[in-house]
Amino acid sequence: MRLPILSLILLWLIYAVFGWNFASTTSRLLFWALAACCIILVALVFTAPSSMVRRVMVGVLRSDSRAFISVIILAFAVVVAGTWFAYFTRVLVLLAAGALTRIELQRLDYGEWPAFAVIGVVSLWGFAMGLGLHHYFMVVGSSTGVGAIA
Repeated sequence: MRLPILSLILLWLIYAVFGWNFASTTSRLLFWALAACCIILVALVFTAPSSMVRRVMVGVLRSDSRAFISVIILAFAVVVAGTWFAYFTRVLVLLAAGALTRIELQRLDYGEWPAFAVIGVVSLWGFAMGLGLHHYFMVVGSSTGVGAIA
């Protein structure tokens, strides 16, 4: 089977930049593990069958009270996205890269599980590379004076 090389490289680069930015924000291993779990969850959401997504959406809007609660949650999400616009755009870029890769994999007739594996592995690999490169250049490189970025 062929792989969509360009979209996979884009996905890898975006997650590498995300890993670099994440490593510059925190050095706690627990947060890195939580981010990795979120990356797997996003990959799983992108590869979920459309019938399952449709079932969830119809279930949410089945009664008036559920629809009202959904509207309140959506309004809160819009306020949060507007308040933290810089973070929202970063998440949106991550989601767009994942969606592009999923569309390309679907065009090449990948099933749900192979597409999940490809998206998950490439995303985690990019994230880990970003974390590792940040650690190498900023922590190890600055202490030895070799390869440090000013």
